[in-house]
Amino acid sequence: MSGLIGSEGGAEGIHPPDIEARHWVHVRDATDALSLLILSDTDAAVQGVIDMSGRRAWTPKSMLEEMTLLWSRFTNALHHSHTIQSLTEDTSPAASSYRSRDLRPDLAPLHDALLKAGGDGWRPLVSMRVALMEVFAHRDEDST
Repeated sequence: MSGLIGSEGGAEGIHPPDIEARHWVHVRDATDALSLLILSDTDAAVQGVIDMSGRRAWTPKSMLEEMTLLWSRFTNALHHSHTIQSLTEDTSPAASSYRSRDLRPDLAPLHDALLKAGGDGWRPLVSMRVALMEVFAHRDEDST
């Protein structure tokens, strides 16, 4: 299981084939929010479709760059082969801001419903970098 869920461009559920980026959200953040909404005893019940997405848009290119950087660091750690250069090389693509043409879905209804349910609103906690590191760390689990 990858642990990541990509936004599909909003509640409409249909996205153009030339989509530039996705607002990924970790499955733990999604399940925590859904659990709070489902288990709340308040009037926070949401009717219909509710949008959920991550904080930042990631292009396919930036995802591959991040994965390459993290994979290199991961394998260096496994083989005890880190160098000063390997730890100080190019920064993460997450450090650069990307202005997506694909706007993030409106998260106000989700945020408000989570507040009414007694939560802190929509505040995803698991970063893309952590999610990718988890994918690498658990890469062999499905094969056993």
